[in-house]
Amino acid sequence: MMEDGQQEIPGGMGAARSGDLLSRLAIGVVAVIAGAAGIAGGNQLAAPLPRIHAVSRQSVTVTLPGSPLQIPAAATGSEDVALSDGRTLLAVNAHTPFPTGSVAKVMTAYLVLAAHPLTATSEGPTLVMTSRDVGFYTSTVREDGSNVPVQLGEHLTERQLLLGLMLPSANNLALTLGVWVSGSDAAFVQRMNATAAKLGMKDTHFADPSGYSPDTVSSAADLVVLGTHAMALPSFRSIVDTVSTPFPVVGTLTNLNEYLGVIPGWNGVKTGWTGAAGGCLMFSATRSVDGQQETVVGAVLGQKPDAAAYPAQPELGTAFLLAKEAVDGIFQEIRTVSLGSIMVRLDPQAKVPWETVPLRTGSTSRMLVGIAGDSLKVGLQDMPKAVPAGKGATVGELSVQDGTERLGSVPLQPARNVGRPSILWKLLHG
Repeated sequence: MMEDGQQEIPGGMGAARSGDLLSRLAIGVVAVIAGAAGIAGGNQLAAPLPRIHAVSRQSVTVTLPGSPLQIPAAATGSEDVALSDGRTLLAVNAHTPFPTGSVAKVMTAYLVLAAHPLTATSEGPTLVMTSRDVGFYTSTVREDGSNVPVQLGEHLTERQLLLGLMLPSANNLALTLGVWVSGSDAAFVQRMNATAAKLGMKDTHFADPSGYSPDTVSSAADLVVLGTHAMALPSFRSIVDTVSTPFPVVGTLTNLNEYLGVIPGWNGVKTGWTGAAGGCLMFSATRSVDGQQETVVGAVLGQKPDAAAYPAQPELGTAFLLAKEAVDGIFQEIRTVSLGSIMVRLDPQAKVPWETVPLRTGSTSRMLVGIAGDSLKVGLQDMPKAVPAGKGATVGELSVQDGTERLGSVPLQPARNVGRPSILWKLLHG
């Protein structure tokens, strides 16, 4: 029943129930949509991030001014001259094996220093000369080999023995040092050949630690490899660039390399001669080029005597003349280009979708080195890294080529940290 004055509203209760149902359905749809969005957002937040890539405008080619010189090269034997980065600058029969003479002692000294490292000034352990060491001396004298006298019970430090090995080229001390390092001559020779193989000296075979044997052979290219490794040791350099030094029994040892202290920047290294080997020389020189120290390492084997070129040791005359002409000529034709100027043209950057960070080298004052007339091509090599990455992370490198020869590389790091993207970026782009 209805009271007076009230009117019945058509569909009253049914309409209310219908409205409630529609509201509940709408709320459910919104919840489903929100839930789906939450799942999608969660997936986006968990998605793997893009890696950092190195990018640049383009590669840069720099042609160095001038023309290469015609440097006199060996008419016979083997010759190879290179910068310390391994770049060959002059080669004649560079991979043809020849007897090495005493240049083989570079490997002996290198292995002694590997087994018993020295600083540039330390003396190292002291060895007491035994009857075996005296026997090495007497047998060397008997075969007319270069030697340094030793006496039974004499005390000699490692450095003294190496000086005797490298300056007057004592064959007997090569035997003493080899036995000290490996226990026997045969074991040391085995170590020499194993090390040669490890260094990639494919043209080389050692039959003895002194080079007196004609069966000890190598190529100029292999010896440049060995010389570059040896000259990287400050202790080795300090020995081979010694002009003379006091020594027990004999009084004074004098370096057979008379260019030391005469030719600017000459580092010495090692002379060698036998009747079978001819004149042999491993040489090195360091000079400043545009404020940057550059080193040349070379070797010549199988050279004829020339008394006019080197009166003190005629048998080494041609070898020394070739070395001097190569060093002087190469330093005249070396050219440099500033790495900083190349970086401006390349404009290398570490790039991720949410930011771009400039790439830097350790030092823009560094110079790239080439020879007059060379065209150096500098390009960017991408080395992708995960984020985040700090300023010390290498994300790319500059690759330097001279024609088809790869000269080296320069690592690149971000100028500042490359961080993770914001949550908003991940939601919108993840």
